[in-house]
Amino acid sequence: MQLIWLVVNLAKYGKPASYHTYSAKAWGITLFITTIALFVFNYAGVTLLMMIAVGCIHTLEEIAMTLILPDWTHDVLSIVHARKIVSYKK
Repeated sequence: MQLIWLVVNLAKYGKPASYHTYSAKAWGITLFITTIALFVFNYAGVTLLMMIAVGCIHTLEEIAMTLILPDWTHDVLSIVHARKIVSYKK
């Protein structure tokens, strides 16, 4: 999914996006939890599935933001913020 995200961004803007979304922070937290669970407790069950799900949601959100925003924009916190930026530009 990250490869699709990169292709969409390169096709639209010519460079990768830099959104720094809340979902990216949530994904980072789940990556940390999964890493600790895997290496400390030798367990990957629910934590791994949670990390994959949050990562997919994060990537889908950023693809949607790329499709919504007309120009390359950095530090957009969520798709709600992206929609507000679009409505301000109209």
